[in-house]
Amino acid sequence: MMIGKLMALGALIFGAPLCPVLAQMPKGSVYVFHSQARGGCPSLDWYIVVETGDTLAGMIAWDDMSTMTKASGRLDRSHHTFHIVLTEIGGQERTATVEGKVEDDGRIVANIKGPNVTCTAVSIPISKAPSGSRDAR
Repeated sequence: MMIGKLMALGALIFGAPLCPVLAQMPKGSVYVFHSQARGGCPSLDWYIVVETGDTLAGMIAWDDMSTMTKASGRLDRSHHTFHIVLTEIGGQERTATVEGKVEDDGRIVANIKGPNVTCTAVSIPISKAPSGSRDAR
């Protein structure tokens, strides 16, 4: 019991994430996943890399990859959240935003808002791409 209290106190003092999933998201980690169309939300394909300083970069596409976007954002480990701005590749270079939370159970829950896409509470299990799929920066 005392050990658990000391670990929690140490995490608060030193800023270590209490979320075990966040603790396993080092620089260079690549996350690739697909979410099925649901309600008014189209299918989504994600390719996100955790870079230096908890910067997020990659791409997100929807409607069977007919709309592709460049993704750039930030991971906030202390609040278990992330924010990503999406910029359409080609076309009109429209933008969308992703606001999300990293859950303790190994999934993310995200809200996406932009032209031709509005998705609420998209829940996706986090699956890290096999190492070697991209060199760490």
